[in-house]
Amino acid sequence: MELVVIGSGPAGWLAATACAEAGHRVSLVSPDPTAPWPARYGAWTRELAEIGALATLATHTWPTVGVVCDRRRQVDRGYARVDGAGLLGLLQGRFLKAGGQTVRGRVVGVRAARHHDEASAPTRVELDTGGSLSADLVLDASGVPGRAGGPEVRAWQRAWGEELQLAGGVTPDGLRGMTLMDWTPPSPRWLARWRERPTFLYAMELGEGRVFLEETQLSASDPLSHGELRARLHARRRRLGVLNGASVVDVERCALPMLLAPQAIEPGVVRFGARAGFVHPATGYSLTWSARQSRRLCAALEGVGARRGEAAAAPVRAALVSDPRAELLTRFGAELLLSLDGPASVAFFAAFFALPPSRWSALLDRGSPVGRRIETMSRVYLAAPASIRRRLRHAAWRDRGRVSAALIGRPNLREVSR
Repeated sequence: MELVVIGSGPAGWLAATACAEAGHRVSLVSPDPTAPWPARYGAWTRELAEIGALATLATHTWPTVGVVCDRRRQVDRGYARVDGAGLLGLLQGRFLKAGGQTVRGRVVGVRAARHHDEASAPTRVELDTGGSLSADLVLDASGVPGRAGGPEVRAWQRAWGEELQLAGGVTPDGLRGMTLMDWTPPSPRWLARWRERPTFLYAMELGEGRVFLEETQLSASDPLSHGELRARLHARRRRLGVLNGASVVDVERCALPMLLAPQAIEPGVVRFGARAGFVHPATGYSLTWSARQSRRLCAALEGVGARRGEAAAAPVRAALVSDPRAELLTRFGAELLLSLDGPASVAFFAAFFALPPSRWSALLDRGSPVGRRIETMSRVYLAAPASIRRRLRHAAWRDRGRVSAALIGRPNLREVSR
């Protein structure tokens, strides 16, 4: 097939490389296809190991991670920091070796046949350079907001991160190892604001007195500004004793689309990556899921045959849809997290991480079956304090249509996206 992939982020490069190596003719279109990725990526080591070459691209690994809620717990599950520059270089090399081509330009229009009798006509991708490309199928991995006509975002995750070189090269005991979530308020001055709009610390010890610290708002429909997140992080740094004498090596400003509103189908186009809602709506992770979906994409293309345009896009789009019941449960959990204040967040995650990793991981893995998710949610409910159980019951009753569909019904895609 002739494929055009729009976007040069991780999802775009993963899809383009997988399709090129499967034997398709692929053009990756971006204003700057080789531009470095601004975000930093982390993943569970088990998930990295499941997707082959990515497992070799961990710059740092930790056999366990810390979680601070009601107390500090050490969770027995490996975590890795992914070498984004190394991953980009690896994918670019493999893509070019497989015969793929990069095209510099911004996509200003995608024109596909809309009438039934023209459904197998090729799709035209128009560029701001005045040229155009013909494609049997278009993959839109341009991100959010990405190209024009992007999805409406109902909730965002925002974070402000700083990589620091500490004075004297000594890491304080409170920043040793890897901390996935520290729900301690940044400082007494921020306590009232934190109770209303909670944030947590995500921290990595990188060795030789270097650390990465990030103040994160898990998910919000009206997210905090990066300025406030920076102020909270600096208050936390002061409390940890790493404000003065530490030099800032690098800064990360993170904004992840956590929940997308329903999107109309664009004829001849298959959305991929963040634009397709691949970002986990309760955690913000997407890298390993995009890699796994790239495999499903290639498998779906094998059955398309000579079809083009929307006739090719429709079956591929359907193949990339996850179990609707599982997605309903994931969205229910994500919307529950939106409603939690600081103390409730502490109580919820204390109950969540009190379970063995083999249990709670079912809610973090987009590919886990619906039965495991239901079992895990039941265990979190039983382990949670009475205040959280009341919230869960109230949320389940308020959203009883979707919850019932997830537990016993057969929800359609419109119900999932609602």
